Amino acid sequence: MAHFDKEFGDFVVNIWKKFDEYPRYMRLGQRIFNAIEDLYGIAYKVRDTSGIDCFYDDDKVDAFIDETWKKLTT
Repeated sequence: MAHFDKEFGDFVVNIWKKFDEYPRYMRLGQRIFNAIEDLYGIAYKVRDTSGIDCFYDDDKVDAFIDETWKKLTT
């Protein structure tokens, strides 16, 4: 990920802590998407405005987290 500041790091840690609450049978991207939606209520907006969808594509998790951060901080 492109960001290394403490605030961004805390943001990512919060997502991964929430991630651990979801069932392991769910894919990585599904768990990240749901964690972001539950924590920040913005996952659907990020997906719809950016075209980045980690729910169905695990390879887009990092880009989705970065885009969520951008939406929350700008």
